[in-house]
Amino acid sequence: MMTEHSYKHKIDKLKQFLKNAPQVRNFNKGRFGVHIVHFPSLKNERTVTCESTIEADFALRLEHDQNVLGYRCQPETFSFYINDCAYSYTPDFLVYFDDFKEVYYEVKPNDWDLDTQLAERLPEITELLHKQGKTFEVITESEIRPEPFISNLNQLYPHIHNIDEASIVHIRSCLKKLGGKTAIKSLRSLDPRPSEDAIMYALFFGPKLHIDKFRLTPKNSVELIEWPI
Repeated sequence: MMTEHSYKHKIDKLKQFLKNAPQVRNFNKGRFGVHIVHFPSLKNERTVTCESTIEADFALRLEHDQNVLGYRCQPETFSFYINDCAYSYTPDFLVYFDDFKEVYYEVKPNDWDLDTQLAERLPEITELLHKQGKTFEVITESEIRPEPFISNLNQLYPHIHNIDEASIVHIRSCLKKLGGKTAIKSLRSLDPRPSEDAIMYALFFGPKLHIDKFRLTPKNSVELIEWPI
């Protein structure tokens, strides 16, 4: 059984690796049909490069998921044969979970199965990766972008990059005084009030149920839980 010390050491080692982990595709030149997005990853402590806005929104979902330690975009290329033909394949993401499970993901638009060659090839790719002991999944746009959840995440995420520990301590203290959960408007009425960035931070890393059903308004609840800082 892994001790707390060895668990923390393993996490620290992974995070140090992710800061400088390479992406196998060359993004110095654009490719036709590819929309390059430079996404500022808080978990990886670096900017990662995504090949579409759907991929960028998947990265955003990974930032929100507290079961995810970190992730890589275009992590490695696999070579194999299908029906005596050589193929190479680069997954869109490799995600590292807090139980140290690793999952490769292919991100696709909802109509991806119209690409019949790819639709026929992916099951074989999946099987070949499974034979190598790797877990592989296809995730689609509709799974990544439920509304209003994804719009709320996009609204909140820019606020959390410059948050400081003092602001987190202050909003934590405010929430404790208010019973652990309260509306945004109640936090804004305090004197001294928490910073707007701190409120957005608490919403982003708070329970999903407070931001996945309705657009953000001053009536949305903020709840005290264990946040990353």
